[in-house]
Amino acid sequence: MASHGWVVVQVPGEQSASLAHVPPRTPTQHAEPAPEGRLRAVSTLSQRPTHLAAESENVYMLFAPDSADERAIMMLSVRPTGVRDLWVRSPETRFVLVGVLADVDRVLGFAASEGRLHVLVERDGTAELLSRVGSEWTTVEHPTFSESAQLRMMASETGLHIIEQDADSWRIRSLKNGQWQSADVRLPEDADALRLVGIWRDELIALGEHEGRTSVLSLGVNEPLMLGVIDPIREESAAAILHSTGRLVLAWSVPGEVTEKIESGLPTPEEVSNPVRRIVEFSLIEGRTLYAGPANVTAPVSPNEFRLLAFSLMLMMAVVLLVVLRPSGMAGVVVLPPGLAIAGPGRRLVASAIDGFIGIFIISRALDLSILDVLGPIALPATGSIDVGPLAMAIMVNIAHCSVSEAFFGRTIGKAMLGLIVARVDAASGGLPAGQFQPPSIGRSFARNIIKWVLPPVAMLALSDPSGRHRGDLIARTAVLSRANEPLSDQ
Repeated sequence: MASHGWVVVQVPGEQSASLAHVPPRTPTQHAEPAPEGRLRAVSTLSQRPTHLAAESENVYMLFAPDSADERAIMMLSVRPTGVRDLWVRSPETRFVLVGVLADVDRVLGFAASEGRLHVLVERDGTAELLSRVGSEWTTVEHPTFSESAQLRMMASETGLHIIEQDADSWRIRSLKNGQWQSADVRLPEDADALRLVGIWRDELIALGEHEGRTSVLSLGVNEPLMLGVIDPIREESAAAILHSTGRLVLAWSVPGEVTEKIESGLPTPEEVSNPVRRIVEFSLIEGRTLYAGPANVTAPVSPNEFRLLAFSLMLMMAVVLLVVLRPSGMAGVVVLPPGLAIAGPGRRLVASAIDGFIGIFIISRALDLSILDVLGPIALPATGSIDVGPLAMAIMVNIAHCSVSEAFFGRTIGKAMLGLIVARVDAASGGLPAGQFQPPSIGRSFARNIIKWVLPPVAMLALSDPSGRHRGDLIARTAVLSRANEPLSDQ
């Protein structure tokens, strides 16, 4: 499953903070992979949560106790918009109160795993693990911990973990398939200077210091392994691990820097200040920095792209209205060749679908794209793409092959499969022998197919028009016909 990341970043010296979402770096069913450095602030927080837990697209925030000594747990989610890698928060304007935590002295850990919330608390000097089932907290059996140990709880792709840190030893307790497993962690000499940031593949990921730079270490039952080094980061940086891609994401703010406004051509329900100024992405698999620099907070759809798409739609609407409302006196006298009749709308629709697929298939093979990718904005919910280039190329292919086929043979591939023809229906058609017809000229066929493929709403009017002809047929003085009696032959 594609992993999401969540961080809370606070500008030094300010009380408010921002909750930021790190979108998946791998494709999902409804979203493209986000580029390195991408994150988006989803909410401004007047109070920084004491603990953060996340699972997939859901994030949970545990806040400090109120006057009644109750700690509120709030949740929000993100959902894909279908536009590239853009995810937006849900609900849009508020948090969801999941529950409250009461009658505890101290919270030692907070995590979400396998669809459940878990909290490690201290009551009367004793550690207790609680799991939320429905609307109630239930006590979960856990191992006995050393009284002098510092406890932390985290979740990873493999389950729930409690880290027991003594002065000279660390132990990791993992809950898998309802059973607790324990393993001693081998530590480097300077363990006191380590900062634990997460768990990946059952090993602790920690930050240390190496020759003036920040080292990334993997700690487990074997000797400590330094995965790599990165440029020094701020101590107050927030960390998240994208488990599906094995990436460590570190984000922080820089005092004095002005936050750039998020540029977007899309309407946003809420303008959220984004204090995240720096981001580092480190590959735990390759041991190298994938991205280091300013946070990428721009929207995946630029204002220019949005304006171009809106202008194209308005232009198409204007042309459609102009063509549809234009007087139909250009049709002239309609004379059907003997033995032929106007084709029904159902067969015409199927034939057009076959012809349209030809252009889409050719472009998909030529550009090594999927059928949905060629459709572009038409399949926006499935692809998230607004690129009209491949679709425009497919339309040009359809105009070309249909115009040539109709001018020389009076049939396209789709019409031939459905037993249909495109024929002239002017006065010259009345003197032909029964069953014969005249195909349109190349110029008239070209004009007809431009109307049909560039302005499909105009062509669709033929399905409900009593004459069975759209404006392209009227301009070309043609009609789509089917056999009435005798077999068809062209002259």
